Parts: sequence; C-alpha cells; structure tokens
Amino acid sequence: MSTERSGKRGGDTFERTVELIDWTLKEDTEGKRYLVGARPNGTGHVSAQLNEFYPDIYFGSTQSGQIYGLIGPPGRSSSGEDLWAAFKSAN
Repeated sequence: MSTERSGKRGGDTFERTVELIDWTLKEDTEGKRYLVGARPNGTGHVSAQLNEFYPDIYFGSTQSGQIYGLIGPPGRSSSGEDLWAAFKSAN
C-alpha cells in the first residue's frame, strides 16, 4: 500500500495523502489538535496542527495543506506515541 496518492477534494488538486494506521487525535495545552499514529510501514508520525478533522470519513488536513487518510479505527502506535512525547517536550 502506497503512502502517497494523488487526487482531488472540493475542486482542489492535492499531490500527497499521508496514510496513518493506529491513529489517534491528540491535543496540546493550547487546544491545538494533531494526528498521531504510524504510516503503513510502521514508522511513527505526528502531523502538523490540524485545520480539519472528520473522523466519520477518516480524513484530516493540516493548516499547511497536508492531507491525511486514516486507515481503520483509532488505535495506538508506540512509535507515534514516542514521537508525540518528543514533540510535547520540544514545544
């Protein structure tokens, strides 16, 4: 399964969709929301701040325009959680 796809959403063309498995929604102390999970190859990932999040259609996007396709139900990725902990410490 590829972690990059091309397509269109709402008339806008996007070049990449990052797919996440074992994903969860996290919120920082300022109320900013992020997706934390793993890419299909198992590599942990933390998104930039979310702009849109629609769990019912497994979709999210960041303020920078990155599109996220969420695979399967929410879960827990140990590699994603490790990155989240590092992200929180740095910010």
